[in-house]
Amino acid sequence: MALTVGTNSWVTVVESNLYLADKYGASEWVALTTPVKEQLLITAFYAIYSDPDYTISLSATAILLKSAQIETAWYLYENNDDIKKRTALQSMGVIEFQIGGFKEKYAKADRIPQIAKNMLEGFVADAGIALFERELD
Repeated sequence: MALTVGTNSWVTVVESNLYLADKYGASEWVALTTPVKEQLLITAFYAIYSDPDYTISLSATAILLKSAQIETAWYLYENNDDIKKRTALQSMGVIEFQIGGFKEKYAKADRIPQIAKNMLEGFVADAGIALFERELD
């Protein structure tokens, strides 16, 4: 499936190229082929769009949303092997492990990096709903 804005992406390959052109450490993006970039962007789109923590329409055009998709695509490219290993461990029921002084504990398999989550704060599913406690006499 080809990348199509409004169907399986909020951002174009050209926009992702421009965004990552000046990002430190992202020079490898330029060398990727367009089909690989499209796959990464589509995978990032579905990681964000299917996450129940966010409510986002297919026709959204917010700059922060586009940036979050690009950041997630880059994160997936850079960390694919680690993500696959952690996802496999979690699917087998591993929630914590330790090797020597290295210890990891898992809450859930997460394919969205923190920088993208920060950008997506305006799309949190219950954003705008004030939660409070009240005592009545």
